[in-house]
Amino acid sequence: MTEWDQIDFSGPKGEPKLTLRKNMQIGMNNTFVKKYQIDNYDGVEVFVAKDKKKIAFKFSASSDAEKKTKIQKRPNNYHFTVTELRNLFEIDARKCEFGPVNYNQGEDLFIVDVVCKEA
Repeated sequence: MTEWDQIDFSGPKGEPKLTLRKNMQIGMNNTFVKKYQIDNYDGVEVFVAKDKKKIAFKFSASSDAEKKTKIQKRPNNYHFTVTELRNLFEIDARKCEFGPVNYNQGEDLFIVDVVCKEA
């Protein structure tokens, strides 16, 4: 197979990423799950900046508090649902997406920019 190049899958898998899905689920890629050991957590608190341009997430070992949502853990598909982003904060997944993940170690928060296209 001298005229073929083989793809090397052993290299870096990309940056940790959170994705806002159309059904208001927030998905985590495998790099995010592994790097931040999300297997150790069951719940997440969600915070929205007053200007609605940033969202912060704080992961927790329990999901039983009123202000937390449960992490759904399925093979290759970790996510949690936050319909309140649309209902309370008017963040529409059809028009908005997340920027890169920034980790604030001091406050143990994962922060993303919310980038929305104008209608």
